[in-house]
Amino acid sequence: MTALAITDKNGNAVSMDLNAVGGNQAGTVVLADQSGNKFTLAPGLVALPVQSEGIKTGYMYAILGFTPVATPTDIIEIQGSATKTVRIRRVWMGGGATAAANMPITGLRRSAADTTALVRTAVAAFVPDTAYAAATAVVSSIGTANPGVLGTQVGGIAAAGRIQLPALATGLGASPLIWDFDINAVVLRGVSQFFYLNMGGTAVPGGGVFDFVIWTTEDAS
Repeated sequence: MTALAITDKNGNAVSMDLNAVGGNQAGTVVLADQSGNKFTLAPGLVALPVQSEGIKTGYMYAILGFTPVATPTDIIEIQGSATKTVRIRRVWMGGGATAAANMPITGLRRSAADTTALVRTAVAAFVPDTAYAAATAVVSSIGTANPGVLGTQVGGIAAAGRIQLPALATGLGASPLIWDFDINAVVLRGVSQFFYLNMGGTAVPGGGVFDFVIWTTEDAS
């Protein structure tokens, strides 16, 4: 048996033994995550990929039955924090209308807040663990009027799709629109970074109402 000295991406030593039997080599590999932390496995089990960032303090923001203006632009605003780095992990979207319809929606970053005419309504954070500190991101719906001035867009569109709106009176449902950012989260660093949900000025179908759930995490990175 020959011991082969190797290192992980961080220079930490990882051992691998090569067993030569009849000219054949069978490698025994010690599995580790991206930080060099080794996995301990029961016999016969396989290590699954994990997110190297680990578990972070998370929050949910839910809006039920939101009615935007008739031809909405930005409708949801997520502002970064002065003390934490905010990561948007997931956005769930649904709703309904008098008759079945749909509405386009995009997600984009802005380097400044929307201004003029709009009315913001803060969305309270749900804290899944009471041991967590209070959320520091600010999530708001935008109503009464469209923003007179939209903040400067940074980069392209992060996500896009159509919210399916079933007829409210029928009781029938429709698949929600879900954006998962768990691998490459949308990161907001500081209070001058914003993420908006935007409907592009498309007319809302008669009786249209919208539901949203937004998942975020916060840390000091």
